[in-house]
Amino acid sequence: MIFSGETDANKERRIQGHVDIPLNECGREQARRAGKALSHYKLSRAYCSDLQRTQQTASIILEQSDMPLPPKLVQDPRIKEQGFGWMENMLLEDANRELRKKNISSLAEFQYDDGITESKPAVINRVVHFFKTLCQSVYDKNKDSSNGSDGTELCEALSSTENFSVANDEYEAEELSLSNVREEDICETILVASHGAALRYLYKHFRNNLKCVFPSSLEVYPRNTAYSTFIVRYSPRKYALVCEQYNSDSHIDGLS
Repeated sequence: MIFSGETDANKERRIQGHVDIPLNECGREQARRAGKALSHYKLSRAYCSDLQRTQQTASIILEQSDMPLPPKLVQDPRIKEQGFGWMENMLLEDANRELRKKNISSLAEFQYDDGITESKPAVINRVVHFFKTLCQSVYDKNKDSSNGSDGTELCEALSSTENFSVANDEYEAEELSLSNVREEDICETILVASHGAALRYLYKHFRNNLKCVFPSSLEVYPRNTAYSTFIVRYSPRKYALVCEQYNSDSHIDGLS
């Protein structure tokens, strides 16, 4: 899972949210370097949000793949960034100034409960639903490998978030250790390009609800194109996850 590359809004410290902004040249170079770092993975699927900064990030990564024919890139709006409403395209310092007028110290303390910005539960529901249906589609595809499907349409068929709630979802979770994973047990390797807040909510779900242990704090905001790798063991209503790498970003060291 990878955070999108830099845009001019990132550079200017503007809040993007659903504003659709392309990568700048630095962001493209970040994606190229990430692609080289990830080029050895034999990807079976690739997903991005419906915002162009993730589409471009994922496309550039796939171009760097060692695979002669990388998987097609599938857009899924469930993994788009949180909608920041009235704050979108504002400088962060200006948004914080407006929040202080409402007796909120900073964006970090804002609860997104004003009815205009997208609420935290709404974002969590859609990103967790994406992960759940992705796991289910991998399970279904590999349980019946004779159907000739690449699995992406199975995930799309399950993509409606109507009537889904994380709070009411029933599942079991257990800890997974890398020592208990054999390379031959891994049936698919999947690229997911998403956004800062969306990924942070998903990772917190992994930690808080699916017993995934992370090597460092989830509160540190990642650099653009930082990526995290996970091994997931899934059967219906049962998860086991382990984080191999968290917010790895050495590929962009020295890039200004």
